[in-house]
Amino acid sequence: MGGKRNWTIEDNVVALYVARYGDDGLILSKGKIRDLIEHTGIPKKAFPMRVQNYRYIVTGGKEGLDAGYKNGFRDYKELHLLFKSFSKGKFRDYVNLILESRRNMG
Repeated sequence: MGGKRNWTIEDNVVALYVARYGDDGLILSKGKIRDLIEHTGIPKKAFPMRVQNYRYIVTGGKEGLDAGYKNGFRDYKELHLLFKSFSKGKFRDYVNLILESRRNMG
């Protein structure tokens, strides 16, 4: 996803899920997800901001944050469109696999 490459596709998938559903059905709470994403793999900051960028896309601009990674909104939209076709359960299962894998890295 353009610009500085601190965020993996998995980081973005998790952020998108949290933007859509919160931590409903996930193996970790939002706070633990933030810690895991920010401190494993490529260290990064501002997971809540990334979630809010996706929230902006998910809600059609009614909620969330339209600032930050301005040139990335096309990428955010493409990822959102891809996962929009997933059922919540299928999406949740995929995100839980990411979280479990990331937890085992730490």
